[in-house]
Amino acid sequence: MEDLHIEIVKEIISKNHKETNGSCGIYIATIQQQSKIPMNKLNPILRKLYEEKYFNLREGLNGKL
Repeated sequence: MEDLHIEIVKEIISKNHKETNGSCGIYIATIQQQSKIPMNKLNPILRKLYEEKYFNLREGLNGKL
């Protein structure tokens, strides 16, 4: 089940990256809303993908991107 959640999150991040040509980030809350994965399960997935350098984390005006 976790592998399915990881693929869903990767798909959301990749889709956003392609749509914005990599110029805009996506908020963690947006990933949670689109994936429908509870935040307590989403955080370890995001941590794992971050450690694998799948995405960069930066501070946006209204939160982390």
